[in-house]
Amino acid sequence: MRTPTLFVLVVLAIAFVGFGDRFLPGAAGNASAQTRAKLNSILSGIFPDGKVDDPHERTEKAVKKFEHGVKTEPGSQTVKDPAATLGIEYKDDKSK
Repeated sequence: MRTPTLFVLVVLAIAFVGFGDRFLPGAAGNASAQTRAKLNSILSGIFPDGKVDDPHERTEKAVKKFEHGVKTEPGSQTVKDPAATLGIEYKDDKSK
């Protein structure tokens, strides 16, 4: 295709998607609205919603919980030695 023909087709496609439901009758107007809705959902799915999650937040919360004691079950008392709860044994621990 030549460049002017391609340009006209692109302009017509943009007009169809952008404004076709306002001036095209019946099924063509509905097709234009559906095409615009589908393109809108595709394009909005590509870009993030603006909220950027902190990738370290979950780890930092887990470390703080570990440092301040771990609750074994909801409603139970806080365990003073979280390492014992996890079954961690230290090599220099001579009490065992």
